[in-house]
Amino acid sequence: MSEQFAYNPGSSAEKPLDEEKKKEGEENETNETDEGGKHSASYIRHSASNYDTYVMQKDRLDKKFDPRDQKFPDLSSKGLELAENKAEEFFRNLDPEKDILFFASSNEARTLATANIYRQEAERRGFEIIKPTKTNLEQSPEDKEAGKTDLHEETDGYVRMSSMLSLNPRDYIEHSIFVAGLPQFIQDSIADRLPEDLRSKWRQAREIINNAPDEVKKKGFGEVYHKYADQIKELFPDVRNAEQMEKRFQNIMKLAKWGMDKAKEAGLEKNLKILGFGHENYASPVLEKYFGDRDMANCEALGIEAVSDDEISLERRGEKAEISL
Repeated sequence: MSEQFAYNPGSSAEKPLDEEKKKEGEENETNETDEGGKHSASYIRHSASNYDTYVMQKDRLDKKFDPRDQKFPDLSSKGLELAENKAEEFFRNLDPEKDILFFASSNEARTLATANIYRQEAERRGFEIIKPTKTNLEQSPEDKEAGKTDLHEETDGYVRMSSMLSLNPRDYIEHSIFVAGLPQFIQDSIADRLPEDLRSKWRQAREIINNAPDEVKKKGFGEVYHKYADQIKELFPDVRNAEQMEKRFQNIMKLAKWGMDKAKEAGLEKNLKILGFGHENYASPVLEKYFGDRDMANCEALGIEAVSDDEISLERRGEKAEISL
């Protein structure tokens, strides 16, 4: 595949566990390593965000999305606390003596920040972390001169930005359409600054979202997107619908399996645990198809394991579904 989990097992960050965490680790169940190693992946939704990156760009929404021109971490205070708590909870079920970690993320600031919080917790607990040979977040001299956020430095070079996990909008306009709670004064400000040919279409699209039932809007960006992507696509053809989102998640699962296969080929002594941080948009159609609903909470993790060469097991809230790739 074009996207690769390039890694160097010799480069890792290890910090000793304190006595409290050692004891906690002994009390919790850990993974059993089979002869070939029990490699697996987790797809984790980002923590709660105020989406300030999009608000920050309200005067220039028609410009190309630039991952390095974002507010970092773009998590709310609640989101920061949630990520810290969920990271602690997640790593209680892993063992630094048996498991080795690899971090990948979408290029959105809120996912990178969530991944970074999990990474910091993993380091604190003494896990070995595979450092990618390239993060795709490295700054150019022009980025530095412009004072853009150095996401490579913010994540200490341990989180690989994956285009497969990213939403990859053409510009900020697409995102601004689906943010249900966007205040009216910001909507007016956005519309006033858009080129005339886009202004009318954007207002039509926003009207669809503004008139959505409250129960839909309360469920957040992903639910709004899933419900109205087909309608919005008629106005903005680049918007992906549910079918396209499901295909993308299939590719994410294939990429995860590819990483697990490479770990097996490399003969890693520890179990490789790939942590991919992304968005509910891609997962929602698959969750509805195999589990009956689309809900995916902030920091919720979906477990991915290989069943055969062309089949994986997807675990959600204690239930499993086998999916052909």
